[in-house]
Amino acid sequence: MKMAKFEKFFVNSEGRSQRVAEYAEKMLGLTGFAPGQRYLDFGCGNGAAAVRLASKLGLNVTGIDVDPEQIETARERTGQTANVRFFSADGTQLPFGDNEFDFVGTHMVTHHIPDWQNALHQMLRVLKPNGCLIYKDFALPKWLASFGRQISKSLGYLTAEDLNRFAEENRLAIVHLARSFNKYEAVWRKPARSSVRREVAVTQACKYGYNLPSAAQFATSCSTENLRCRSRLKRSSRVYAFTSRGIAS
Repeated sequence: MKMAKFEKFFVNSEGRSQRVAEYAEKMLGLTGFAPGQRYLDFGCGNGAAAVRLASKLGLNVTGIDVDPEQIETARERTGQTANVRFFSADGTQLPFGDNEFDFVGTHMVTHHIPDWQNALHQMLRVLKPNGCLIYKDFALPKWLASFGRQISKSLGYLTAEDLNRFAEENRLAIVHLARSFNKYEAVWRKPARSSVRREVAVTQACKYGYNLPSAAQFATSCSTENLRCRSRLKRSSRVYAFTSRGIAS
């Protein structure tokens, strides 16, 4: 959803643009970044934060926004900064491959997206393993979010519980978390592939008969030896093959 003219006027004011850029730099400082890493500014607006991170910190920054007018404004701001680019794109269908970015940052954007769940999963999809998702937006009380959904389908009504569930379901490690009555700020780290594979193996081994110590030992052997480990665990005449890449049936 694009912003209304009044909101765009406020968002593009020079004072707010500078505050957003400074905030993006501050939050990135929590992650242990290095120059040359790739950063996606999800909902980049007029590009103030993206240009600052590229020019001052040396990141390779890509900014996307659903509003072509904002993208034009961002490109005008770029100047001589070579390591930043801007595209108009739908946040629920990001035009990037899996695991492309070291960081994804989004600031006060998801409440504009009715399908915010898909937008969050798209951010996670393009984020590299061990990469950080830097997030801030409104988080409403449950009663208010429920009321909002009944009134309008054109906005995203997120709660803190929704965001906590998203982090838990995707095994995101908390680098930073701050909450207020109506705001939610987080830096989450995406798990490495090996840790996800190990958790899946442990969970499935326990489910099909291993006790926890045996399951953990089995999963570790699979991940460290890099070979195809098979365990004949039969359930309903199915044989499950445990591999260093997870579970295959």
